[in-house]
Amino acid sequence: MLLPISAGIRARADEASCAANLKNLYIGASAYLDSKGSWPQISNSLIKADPQTYAQQWVAALLPFGITHVTWICPSIQRLRGEPISGIDDPSTYRVDYIGMAFDEKQTSPKPANPFPWFIEIAGMHDRGNLIILSNGTMSSLSDMSH
Repeated sequence: MLLPISAGIRARADEASCAANLKNLYIGASAYLDSKGSWPQISNSLIKADPQTYAQQWVAALLPFGITHVTWICPSIQRLRGEPISGIDDPSTYRVDYIGMAFDEKQTSPKPANPFPWFIEIAGMHDRGNLIILSNGTMSSLSDMSH
C-alpha cells in the first residue's frame, strides 16, 4: 500500500528537481545573453545528427556561468535509464535532457520581448508533460501551453 504513495512522492520530487534545473538553465542562459549579446550558437540540427556533440556544446556554453552537466539531466529520465548520476559524463552516453530553442532563424537576435520558450524537456516524464522555461523566467508545461 505504501508503494504507490512513495512513487507519487518521488514523481513530485523529480518534477520539482526538473523545474529547478530549468530555472538554473534560465539563469545561466540569461547570464550568457547579457555577457555575449546573443543566444549560444548551437545548431538544433545536431539534436538528431550528432546528439552528443549537441549536448557537449550546450554544456560547454553555459559552464562558465555556473551551469554544470548535472543541471542538464532530468532526474526522472535518469531513473528510467537506471544509470547512476556519476556516469553522465561517459562519452558514449553523453546527453542533455533539455533542448535550447532558437529565438528565430537568426540566433543572434536579442532576447524576445514576448515570453518565448527557452528550454524544453525532451520527454514528458511528469504529470503535466514536458516542462518548459520561458524567456521571462516563468515555468510552464507543454500541456498547459496547448490549452
